[in-house]
Amino acid sequence: MASNEHAVDHSDPDPTVASGGGDETPLTPTGVSPAPAGFGRDELVDKAGDQVGSYKLISKLGEGGFGTVWLAERRQPFVQQVALKIVKLGMDSKSVVARFEQERQALAVMNHPNVAKVLDGGLTPTGRPYFAMEYVKGEPITDYCDRQKLTIKQRLQLFVQVCEAVQHAHTKGIIHRDLKPGNILVASGDGDVGQAKVIDFGVAKALTQRMTEHTVFTETGQMIGTPSYMSPEQAEPDANDIDTRSDVYSLGVILYELLSGALPFDPEELRRKAYREIQRIIREDDPPSPSARLSTIATKDTALATRIAQARKEAASTLTRVLRSELEWIPLKALRKERAERYDSPADLARDVQNYVEGRPLVAAPPSASYRARKYIRRHRGYVIAVASVLAAAFAGLGLTTWQWMEARTAKASALESAARATAQQVAAEQARGEALAQRDAATVARREAETQSRRSEQAQRVAESERKRAIDLLAVASSSAALRAVQRNDLQTADRELEAARQIGATHSFAFGLASAALHDAEAAPLKFTEALSQRSPWAFSSDGHLWAGVDDGILILDLRSGKRRRLIQFSGRDSYVQAIAFNHDGSVIAGALSDGSIRRWAVETGREIGAPMREHALGSRSVAFHPGGKRLATGGEDGVVRIWDLSSDPP
Repeated sequence: MASNEHAVDHSDPDPTVASGGGDETPLTPTGVSPAPAGFGRDELVDKAGDQVGSYKLISKLGEGGFGTVWLAERRQPFVQQVALKIVKLGMDSKSVVARFEQERQALAVMNHPNVAKVLDGGLTPTGRPYFAMEYVKGEPITDYCDRQKLTIKQRLQLFVQVCEAVQHAHTKGIIHRDLKPGNILVASGDGDVGQAKVIDFGVAKALTQRMTEHTVFTETGQMIGTPSYMSPEQAEPDANDIDTRSDVYSLGVILYELLSGALPFDPEELRRKAYREIQRIIREDDPPSPSARLSTIATKDTALATRIAQARKEAASTLTRVLRSELEWIPLKALRKERAERYDSPADLARDVQNYVEGRPLVAAPPSASYRARKYIRRHRGYVIAVASVLAAAFAGLGLTTWQWMEARTAKASALESAARATAQQVAAEQARGEALAQRDAATVARREAETQSRRSEQAQRVAESERKRAIDLLAVASSSAALRAVQRNDLQTADRELEAARQIGATHSFAFGLASAALHDAEAAPLKFTEALSQRSPWAFSSDGHLWAGVDDGILILDLRSGKRRRLIQFSGRDSYVQAIAFNHDGSVIAGALSDGSIRRWAVETGREIGAPMREHALGSRSVAFHPGGKRLATGGEDGVVRIWDLSSDPP
């Protein structure tokens, strides 16, 4: 869209509705104010070149319901161009003049970089009020964002400026009551999102009665504002109970439009409705979510949906997915019919927008503990992974058992929630496919949407399965650690019950299980009586049932923890290599060793005989080795940072 220069009053495609045939009660039956004494009708028509106070009219910028806006210039005491707003001829009734004066007083008390400043005021030679204000060279916020192709994040940053300006007006006792894109102009600034200016407080309602000597009343049944952006309380037949949350509603509509490219209610459909029906829709009908609104547009007009997405530097399907997330909670909260359920102020609305941009939990979000936990993990992923790794490797961290149990419970709840969401997405995908069959004109678009939903569902299932496995691992560590603590307290019954619980969830491969199992058997039988002198860095391992222990000296020493006697000493050749890591398989029948020369070797525990040929792919040396719980896969890690998975299914039984 072409860039235009705008002043402080603009026409708008949405009608400003007023019952009774007009905004004001005229002073004469004909609806035209009588000409002041000494002036003819032709002399009352403003035109370029006229002198109004210190200002010379240059060109007309626009007209509103009550005033005409001119680009004007003064030469003394310095050259300055301003936007001059003059009460329209025939509209200078007492109530209009009072409202015009209220606008001038309202703007005069405000001082904010995002609010157009009042510079001067007075009367024309014909006695009509005027005031001069800052000339804003900009365009409506929606036009600016689309022309500049601002991203969603950039639009949110620009919207925060608007909220701050309206919040400033509220602190000065002023409610705008007619917030819409035409009254929010944006000019290119130093940053990449421009600078917003809120203009036209012509229908603002003073929160105090000391704004002017005149008291402005809205006639019974009259709506002040633009229906598409009007709050439900403004659409009441007796719209006197208006507070700052009415502006919060209008800001929610503007944010809705900035995100989705459409208004909550179709303005064309509103125009076709009767006056009372428009009021009813605004008061009672809940708008669709921004993502649903965009999906409806895509179904009816694919080209329009594509243009909307391109103006936000997104694909249409991607934009729908972005809006369907927590982002659309913000405008929907601002658009609540009940004022008490909206944000309390524009500042609160701006703060929640910042929460979204910075990845913090939203005020508008459902109060879910798992939601806040996921937010925390997403922002501190590295820290959480590091802590989890330390806890898994340190068997002495028994004091953290309670924390691990709580973390496991949270992870389990998250896994269940993810699974439920995946199921809901699958149902939505099936519904989308059914609608695609019925809507032949949009078959291609619907099919692609269904495929996207299916991929999203599969991804959600994978995430849910990963969360489930993680929850099981955490529960396994918790049960095994609890068993070990019970052994230390000599509570053998509790220890046995915790170990059985660990077996049920497949935790027999964990280190804590092996240690607890060995300790339990020691408590039930004679104490172990063996001592082996090993290097402090020598690797060692327990079997999954806790009955065997292996360590590395000149070879691999295997001890029976039940009897305290040596079982086997496996010797291996190789002067320049040494064992860096060992691990038992699931039933303790095989032990594997990772050697410094990069080879992986396996031996039968009972015979000490090597199984198969050495496996070599870690050129820089093997650092770790672990069996899959089923025993048919082996994972190794080398100094090159690569983890390899070996298939052992071809081994003899």
